[in-house]
Amino acid sequence: MDFVVVTRSNKRCLRRKKGQLNSCSPTAQSSRNKNDIEIWTTQKLKEKLQRVDELLENSKFWKQLSPNFTEKVQDVIPTRNHCLVLGLGRIHTTTASLQLSLLLKIIRIFEIKETNVRFYDPVFEKDDISFLEEFGFEVLKHSPKTEKLEDTLLYMPHCPTNLYEQWVSVFQPDWSDFVLCGNDLSMYVDTRPSKEVKAQYPTIFEVCSNNVFDKICFPKFEEVYAFNDLALQFWKGLPEKQSTS
Repeated sequence: MDFVVVTRSNKRCLRRKKGQLNSCSPTAQSSRNKNDIEIWTTQKLKEKLQRVDELLENSKFWKQLSPNFTEKVQDVIPTRNHCLVLGLGRIHTTTASLQLSLLLKIIRIFEIKETNVRFYDPVFEKDDISFLEEFGFEVLKHSPKTEKLEDTLLYMPHCPTNLYEQWVSVFQPDWSDFVLCGNDLSMYVDTRPSKEVKAQYPTIFEVCSNNVFDKICFPKFEEVYAFNDLALQFWKGLPEKQSTS
């Protein structure tokens, strides 16, 4: 599985409108890229996470998402005991720290133990690794093998399209164990020519064209581009869980 390293600063530049390109000048990019490799202390990262935790907890985004998310996990989605997190990015950035904060909420809803959560991102520095390991998470030294993972939640916010294609394809044709928290796959089919999507991302094209997955689309988060276009996606054929009461 190949990763394309995309810095947060470059992502922001790509999302700028035509009239807002000054902040993406070589000088501005150089300054931000320097921040991308800056090493942060564990205490600073804790303080950063605490701030975004409060922001997320009190947001309209979480108040809208939480009830529906919790209901689907309790009533439909199979139990997940493991989680694989790909492409989170440097944790000192607001986007990555918000996505980490959301992950902590999600694994509590799924009741996934911290020791069963694995991370991989080639941009991680030693401060990111130490910080994640303090939670009890495992940080992988090498890119994980792309293979069907049973009992696992894939947490992949804003990853490259080809990475989604690789991971979705390994579950084919049995989608019953597929649970992805990442970009809404249907947007690739809805926003690009069908011929192009079918040629480059055949599995994504197939599952979206055949309406294979049910999904919970994330509401808009006003403050930062952290959760835009994300969704929890899972097999549409899952039966509701039987009540134990």
